[in-house]
Amino acid sequence: MHHPEIRCNDTPYSTLRKNPEIHADLMEAYIGGVFEDYRKRHPDATNGQAFDFVEAWLRPLIQPVPKRVLFQLDEIGRIDPLIWS
Repeated sequence: MHHPEIRCNDTPYSTLRKNPEIHADLMEAYIGGVFEDYRKRHPDATNGQAFDFVEAWLRPLIQPVPKRVLFQLDEIGRIDPLIWS
């Protein structure tokens, strides 16, 4: 299934889906775009205010990740139970 905003043939799309480095680059670019968009919409805002906006937007997206990793490590017995509790 193709994302409606990504326009390319199957070979690049397949490569895109399988490469975590490309995922990281795309996410970094998207976050930079959120920052730049905020600065354009709020020309009097400081970089600090733009960073605060990006952090408020990003935090709910990434906050579940450490919990998920800990859960997966616990499931395979690779984590000390004292850390998990």
